[in-house]
Amino acid sequence: MTHNIKISKKLLLKQYFLAVIGSIIYAAAFNIFIRPLNGYSGGFLGVAQVIMTIVKRTTGFETDILGLVMFFLNIPLILITHKTLNRRFVTKTFVSVVIQTAVFVAVPIPTISLLRDPLTAVLMGGFVCGFGCGLVLRAGSSGGGSDIIGMYLIHKNPNYTVGKIALAINAVVFAFCFIFFNFETTVYSILFSTLSIFVMDKVHYQNRKTKVLIISKSKEIPSFILNTMGRGTTEWSAKGSYTGTDTNIYMSVASKYQLPTLKRGVKRIDPNSFVIVTNDISLQGLYRNDLI
Repeated sequence: MTHNIKISKKLLLKQYFLAVIGSIIYAAAFNIFIRPLNGYSGGFLGVAQVIMTIVKRTTGFETDILGLVMFFLNIPLILITHKTLNRRFVTKTFVSVVIQTAVFVAVPIPTISLLRDPLTAVLMGGFVCGFGCGLVLRAGSSGGGSDIIGMYLIHKNPNYTVGKIALAINAVVFAFCFIFFNFETTVYSILFSTLSIFVMDKVHYQNRKTKVLIISKSKEIPSFILNTMGRGTTEWSAKGSYTGTDTNIYMSVASKYQLPTLKRGVKRIDPNSFVIVTNDISLQGLYRNDLI
């Protein structure tokens, strides 16, 4: 069962804006920096490249259809998972997929790399693509593919992770590169994917968990946290040592992406509240790590 949290229209528009901008940056940078080198990406984009390469070699069909292949690979996944996953996440993912498809088709691929040194082009492509993908994830969206498969399987079996699914797909793509292309192409492709993932993780906050302690007399805070972010709280009664007055302590765990919303809401409910945040905690147990 999914839990669609309540967010403001302003925040929702901001998320869609970030998803669109991130998708444009990602697809455009990949066309400009990586494809002139015949480099491959990991994930479903790499799968789409493999399919396109096989079609070209077996039929002689030379028209670039990478964007369309990506689109038709993702549509069945979205249709299958839209009832299981958060609807807002699926909708934003569909928008991201459509934008990426359009950019892959519209942005021309340079016949010669804009940067003379292939390694520099790979590093630049990895950085810019990772930044774009990070914006998409920061918006509570995704580019589809392994992300949406991983999240769907997590709902079916908690032992699955998005990382495991992505790793398996990447292994197939890079094995194809190693078999059908030279060693240099394979190394550059792996380097690009590794760097883009590293930058992506630095840009988006979803997987960075924070522990929050809130000291407040208000009884509204637990329901606010549940209804706004889909997070539970643990609470206990306390007494101020200096004032001797009764108060409450609430503890919750949220992603760093959710933290600004939590702090603003708590301050609005109780301007005299006291909030303590511990960043980048290690966590074991039931915690919904899906995108919102």
